[in-house]
Amino acid sequence: MDEAKKNNSNRINNLIAVVIFVIMAIGMVLPLIHTGKIAIDIDWWFHSSRVEQIYRNLKAGVPFTYIATSTFGKTGVGSFLFYPDAFMYIWALLRFIYSPVTAYYLWVGIIFFMTLTVSYFCMQSYAHRPLRSFIFAVLYTVAPYHLYLSPVNWVLGEFVAYAFLPLAFLGIYKILVGDARQWYLLACGIGLIFYCHILSVLLTGEIMAAFLIYRIIKEKGMELERWLALVKAGIVALILALPIIIPLITDFFGKGITGTYSGVRIVQQLGTITTDSIGNVATSGSIGLVLLLVILTGWKWVDHKSLEMPMYIAAVALLILASSVFPWESFNHTPLTILQLPVRYLSYSILFAAVVGSQGIVKILDTHFVFARAKVPVLMMAILAVAGTMSYFGSILPMTTKLQNRQINKPLMLNKLNPGQYQVLMNKVVTNANYQDQFAYWGSTGTADYYPTTVLKHGHFFDYTVSQPQQALTRDKPLNDLLLRKAYLNGKSLVVDPVADPNRLTYGIDLKHQSRVDLPVICYVHTTVKVNGQKVTPHLSSRGTVELNLAPGSYKVEVGYQPSKAYFIGLGIALISWVLMLIRVIFRRKIDHRAKH
Repeated sequence: MDEAKKNNSNRINNLIAVVIFVIMAIGMVLPLIHTGKIAIDIDWWFHSSRVEQIYRNLKAGVPFTYIATSTFGKTGVGSFLFYPDAFMYIWALLRFIYSPVTAYYLWVGIIFFMTLTVSYFCMQSYAHRPLRSFIFAVLYTVAPYHLYLSPVNWVLGEFVAYAFLPLAFLGIYKILVGDARQWYLLACGIGLIFYCHILSVLLTGEIMAAFLIYRIIKEKGMELERWLALVKAGIVALILALPIIIPLITDFFGKGITGTYSGVRIVQQLGTITTDSIGNVATSGSIGLVLLLVILTGWKWVDHKSLEMPMYIAAVALLILASSVFPWESFNHTPLTILQLPVRYLSYSILFAAVVGSQGIVKILDTHFVFARAKVPVLMMAILAVAGTMSYFGSILPMTTKLQNRQINKPLMLNKLNPGQYQVLMNKVVTNANYQDQFAYWGSTGTADYYPTTVLKHGHFFDYTVSQPQQALTRDKPLNDLLLRKAYLNGKSLVVDPVADPNRLTYGIDLKHQSRVDLPVICYVHTTVKVNGQKVTPHLSSRGTVELNLAPGSYKVEVGYQPSKAYFIGLGIALISWVLMLIRVIFRRKIDHRAKH
């Protein structure tokens, strides 16, 4: 087949693959939509509360959300400033068209489609085989650990970041081994991961550093051209991430604000990872049966001189690193504690095992089929899509059973809390009818993230919400008072209920005496306060909230948040950089096309 016919055939196969991915993604979420239910637990409340706030703000005509004013207990917490939320806007926008349950599952379907498509085209750039690319995309997307992230669980930042790992590693491959002129792939991949999950950026960088060291040792150095490409990619990635980085610098680092919980919390036994993988069930320790077989047998059939061998070794090493075989307890007082869950390494083990596995499966198919005709790989794609979808539903069967079986889900149905009643949200089922009731609960994770450290006297909120949920309601009085919206007037407490507007809370206060007023809203560096329309500088109370000294009288106090000028400058620079990157990619493709012809 000549080059023109081959390129045309690839374009047709690529288009067909995308169409199949659309059908596949719809098929994966449609049965979940029909249940009309979401089985919720740890992590769900944090993300659903963020999306709900974004949706309400968008409905009010405000495009950017900085602080929580109608969710998270109206405490003004900056869960949107310090935890990326770019892709959550897709979910929020779907709320304008669909019911809450449908909007969530459609968002999951969009992320599935994005993962399938990105991984397919990344493998196409690497291997130039549509069939192998399709196999890789399916293996990578329906891997049980990925399904555990969502829809089985709600580790949604990592779930979205997972879609862009292939792009980032394609970029580092191009710099270290391939065409270094495509360094922009690495910049785009890291930039997109920044918009999803900051911890995934750190883990990705850690693994890329290992590949860089391996490359330098093996080749006894690296060409200047590749070093320059690596530096350019790093600089551009940071520029693209400026909207994420700047609020952390201005309002988080060194400002007495707590982050997500740190420390190694859950370490899976290697035996558990093995048995869960054999069962192909979507758990936090399952890579799936096919990829487990790849890891167990790859040493026999992977070409030791090929590029797949380092990836096979990485897949095995990262699987071991994700398990209790690695002595994680010995590192509990080191920077590695930011990892939280060693099983996060499974995302990367799955990525590299899927690269190797796709090659092995193609080799098997090549010995039995002739793929000269375009129809044959398309037929195989359709068969693989059906097999992948069946594997998906097998992996999430415990969840779908929970949603469909009334005897199981009826006792778990979320109840509306009475006024003055408080409860940690765990192991419930929500529907469109009771969806709004969840926001009166407290979340087992995320409730106290980005709160002042001064209100956490007994460790992180998560430390005891899981094992002793009811103690979380009483253990830390400063935290509980803040969550219960207790203000202090000259040291005496009273419950206040502010009027919530986008990025602004308004309190009505009547004072008979000169008073020191401590409001239950978190005071960040760029928190703004207006008293009767006049801008004032707030004081920082002992519990890290807004404090004012007011004379007798009636006051309308508005507490909001205004990002620094640096934030808007960084946002503008990032947007311009994305446009310039797109223009560069288009021109590079034209130049490459002319060079070939």
